[in-house]
Amino acid sequence: MKRSKTSGLIQNSRGRSALSATSKRAMTQAGSARSSDQEVMLHLSRSQIFKDYERAFSEAVGLPLNIRAHDSWSPPHHGKTDHDSFAAILARFNQARAACLRAQTDASQEPPSTTRTVTWFAGLSESAVPVYVGDHILGFLETGEVMLKNPTKKHFGSITRQLRAWGYRTDWKQLEQAYFRSCVYRLSATVRCCDS
Repeated sequence: MKRSKTSGLIQNSRGRSALSATSKRAMTQAGSARSSDQEVMLHLSRSQIFKDYERAFSEAVGLPLNIRAHDSWSPPHHGKTDHDSFAAILARFNQARAACLRAQTDASQEPPSTTRTVTWFAGLSESAVPVYVGDHILGFLETGEVMLKNPTKKHFGSITRQLRAWGYRTDWKQLEQAYFRSCVYRLSATVRCCDS
């Protein structure tokens, strides 16, 4: 048996790779840490202090707030009551939902110490702020599913072309109405809100 210096894999006499015992222990410990992080974030999301913070944030800024563990994914509006929003309608379609989740992934990528905002193909933006315990990221506070620019007929046309190319079928009129009802958020609103 021969150990690879870079991967932690052991090659047996037939050339097949297997994880070394050390690598297996490290993976188990990492899995346990992720599980523990998810439990902490779950308890935090159910705590009264977070519920109060979420309500205050939403009332002050007018945006949804979600808290999630580092390796879990859900839209900021997940569990909220607005099922006719543009984002909620798109989320019913797997490929559009996947685009939203990719935006969440991008928003929570390096550098982990900063807030990131990304915009996905439908013009909706997602922001993520890391939640730390010491130097360890437990998860993220997220908000989003808002536009940073006014919706336009031209952009809606490009969105519908993409959705049709993916085979999406929907009530296009309802989708258009939801698109033009989407919340448009500007940085100046954040500055005014935080200054008062």
